[in-house]
Amino acid sequence: FVDAHETIFGMASVASLLVLILTLVVLPMILVRLPADYLLFARRQAFSRRIHHPGIAILLMFCKNLLGIVLIVLGLIMLITPGQGLLTIFAGVAVSNLPGKFKMIRWLVTRKPVWNAVQRLRRKANVPPFRMPPQNLG
Repeated sequence: FVDAHETIFGMASVASLLVLILTLVVLPMILVRLPADYLLFARRQAFSRRIHHPGIAILLMFCKNLLGIVLIVLGLIMLITPGQGLLTIFAGVAVSNLPGKFKMIRWLVTRKPVWNAVQRLRRKANVPPFRMPPQNLG
């Protein structure tokens, strides 16, 4: 099977490497730009509600969700090829507008190893640390 689909596996491997590099560059940039109280609220305001022109809001929401779907599909492919499949799937979920997304992100970031790594990254960037959300936030 692999020999018959060598081109597809090669392209998937290159895409995997590109997504890994992009993740290593973009994720820290995002984490240091978020406000310290980002995790404190039970719900986030939708990005499209902050844009006043409805046509632009719909176009941006479509592009954002399309990017999320592409990342999720690439992540699924990377589960069987070399690459960061789970990380890419998580990035796709984070980009898209899925119900419960913010709750999942808050749960993941507040796991002790992830929390320590994120706080260390924010400390190196000289930005205030994230404030821990109350445990009963749902």
